[in-house]
Amino acid sequence: MMWYINNCSQALKSSVEIRTESSKMMPSHDGRSVKTDNIFTNLTVYYADEKQEKKEQAKDLGRSEQLQEYTKRTMSCKVEKYEDIFIDMKGENPKLLLTGKAGIGKTLLCEKVIRDWSMNRLFQKENTPNIQFAYLLKFRQLSLQGDKKMNLQELLNCSPLLDHNSVINDSLFEHLIQNPSKVLIILDGFDECSEEHRKQIASDYEEQYPNDSKEKMPIPALCSKLIRGKVLRNSVVLVSSRPGKAEKLGKVQFDRYVEISGFSPEQVIEYVDKYFSEPGKEQTKKVVREHVEKNENLISFCHIPLSSLLLCWCLEWRISRSGITENLPDKITYLYDEVVKVLVKKLHANLKYSEMSEYAKKIANETINKLAKLAANLLKESKYIFDEQDMKKLGLTEDEIENLKVSGILHCDPGIRTTPLQTKAEFSFTHLTLQEYLSSYFFVKNKEIPEKVSGQTFVFMCGLLSRKKHGEKLMNKLIQQVAPKDREDNVNKLLMLQCLYEYGEQELTKQTINNLYYRYCNR
Repeated sequence: MMWYINNCSQALKSSVEIRTESSKMMPSHDGRSVKTDNIFTNLTVYYADEKQEKKEQAKDLGRSEQLQEYTKRTMSCKVEKYEDIFIDMKGENPKLLLTGKAGIGKTLLCEKVIRDWSMNRLFQKENTPNIQFAYLLKFRQLSLQGDKKMNLQELLNCSPLLDHNSVINDSLFEHLIQNPSKVLIILDGFDECSEEHRKQIASDYEEQYPNDSKEKMPIPALCSKLIRGKVLRNSVVLVSSRPGKAEKLGKVQFDRYVEISGFSPEQVIEYVDKYFSEPGKEQTKKVVREHVEKNENLISFCHIPLSSLLLCWCLEWRISRSGITENLPDKITYLYDEVVKVLVKKLHANLKYSEMSEYAKKIANETINKLAKLAANLLKESKYIFDEQDMKKLGLTEDEIENLKVSGILHCDPGIRTTPLQTKAEFSFTHLTLQEYLSSYFFVKNKEIPEKVSGQTFVFMCGLLSRKKHGEKLMNKLIQQVAPKDREDNVNKLLMLQCLYEYGEQELTKQTINNLYYRYCNR
């Protein structure tokens, strides 16, 4: 039996290694893919205290309040080797919550964890788990299953990293149930669940169903039981989420809270140097380096690795194609605006960077408008995955769709396995922030203030409104939408400041800040 289990483990590792070799971030301008192995970032780890956990549970604190408590009372430290977050501290395998801003690298870290496991580079230290089988599940894909019921075997077989040789059969499933401490399960993107699924996972909804791995139940109930250790107890479970949506998990107790802190100012410059390290790129590196070093705002938003990548990628294209080294992007909306334009121009091979004909501009704008409508429609429904039919409904032609598949705008996911030998192709935008930018383009164009979207979407909308004539009326409505609800609403205070910065109008900023002061401070 042991040789059979070892063979199954090796088959899984081979499949994972192949399917995680390159990240889904856009390829370089010479066609090379960004390698997952080359991505790095910083982690801050918060070690939970069992007695304090019980007190907090009794007080029913939200996740943000709990994290504030942890920072006050526990040891926190920078982690040089991320495998340290898995070290056994209580005699059993940990349940971990990984948080970080949009674009900070949560999904990339999840992929790196399972890739390093597949290549025997992880869990080699003393006191780290002995993992035989690891499965990565994406909430955005699971949400598409709606009310479908599954048992644990069927759920794990939804991993997009499995091939036909690594699908879990009944014999292997029995082994997993009998040896849960040798299993790692990564649940990536809690914030990309449907709102209903998030509520069900975080609540006591799972109590309606037995704690039985073989019992079919709704996916949110099964995921909730996994996270709480009610099925496959003592397995290692890692959940990733943006901080805001992670608050919904306030009543779920984790053993460890991990925050990705991103690049330090020094690492931003180091990233620029490494990006342009190839021979022949010395002058471009010099221009980009100087542009970043003299702009504190760039240093600030480039602490997010995705922003650093997009900045280097975008400026490389502009400088190498046009020689333009002035008026380079210095705000996040300008950066994404430039990135989308570059990608669309690369999509239409006949469009050049400069001196575009009116006809060429018309084609590019039509493509952007179609993508923006698709992005907004999906975002309104909290959906992040779509298929070719969704694109055709919005008027995208066969040629456009084929070009989009290799453009860097969209990523083709393997999809959930429909049979042991078949998967259905699914598409998503290369990154959620790209979908949010395109959505904001649609909302501004249609003068619409959406209700349930992320703060990042509002920031992009403000940046776009700054270049619109007569955009003041919509901007004032938007500021009202994101205004803090009370004196303690620090999240919306920060969001409003980000919006005002992207809009860049001093008088509106002064007026808004004064209004806040008189409302909350002058008492």
